[in-house]
Amino acid sequence: MSKRALVLVSIFFVFSVIFYLSVTRESHEGAENVLRPLGNEDLKEATRIEIYQGSRRNGLVLVKEGNRWVILSDYRKPASERLVEKFLETFANLSGEERARGKKYFDRFGVGEKEGLHVVFKKDGQVLSHFVVGKRGPRWESSFVRLEGQDNIYLVPVNLLALVDIQTEEPAPPKEEAFLNLEVLTLPIEELKELTFESPNISWSLRLEDNKYLFEVNGEKREIPLEEGRKFLRKLFPILAEGVVPPDRFPGPQGVLSYSLRDGRKGRLYLTCQKEDCLLKKDDFVFRVKKETLKVLFSPSFDGEVSE
Repeated sequence: MSKRALVLVSIFFVFSVIFYLSVTRESHEGAENVLRPLGNEDLKEATRIEIYQGSRRNGLVLVKEGNRWVILSDYRKPASERLVEKFLETFANLSGEERARGKKYFDRFGVGEKEGLHVVFKKDGQVLSHFVVGKRGPRWESSFVRLEGQDNIYLVPVNLLALVDIQTEEPAPPKEEAFLNLEVLTLPIEELKELTFESPNISWSLRLEDNKYLFEVNGEKREIPLEEGRKFLRKLFPILAEGVVPPDRFPGPQGVLSYSLRDGRKGRLYLTCQKEDCLLKKDDFVFRVKKETLKVLFSPSFDGEVSE
């Protein structure tokens, strides 16, 4: 190849690269420009969330009581603060690309009044925002949505249906299991100062002293090495439930589990057991827990001992 031809090829290559980069940049910037913010930071301050399809009577209501979230249904149930906060943040930061406009497209994208999944955020009785979520989008992590009162339909890069445990491609009634908190009690093992259990058949306590535990059962005391005590505690915590039952199902306590932490925090659980399940009352909620998961309460053992 001649020197002149080599120079021409080099110039052509350089201009090709410049053209490609400029087109790519314009395309990327254009994609960003078509995204419209649909949510806002105020949604993170919501104290009530209503989620329903068709009728509010068949929906799900989340309410913030103090520092905790609860599910309002036939009876109050604990909601996972982590999942609710994620839900709020997702909608607050939601942006979408307009794909259609007009009521004639509502059925195609599943955002009509009856078939769409309504998500309403409120604070102090005032509506902060009202979304109507439609079908899942062309990609799994996408969905169609519109704002109530508007006919613009947007494609958002989030599977909003999955946030309420809807795994189908079209809207469906929301499931409270998507927010239900079945974590009865989780304690930081290293920060636990004392744990006691009292029941008609057995009473014991495990107390942290210096670099060891002091275990007392039915009046007898003995020292437990630090790691053995922590192994015992890890068998018990976290306590996870199978479900939540109405408060009036709790007949009264057969035992009490109490704890105190190094920072001064304290708490207790009341429990009553039947053949296979136990009911644990924490605050004003009653959880159903497999009795097998609580066997260390009734037959504590350490360092290779066998529980009776």
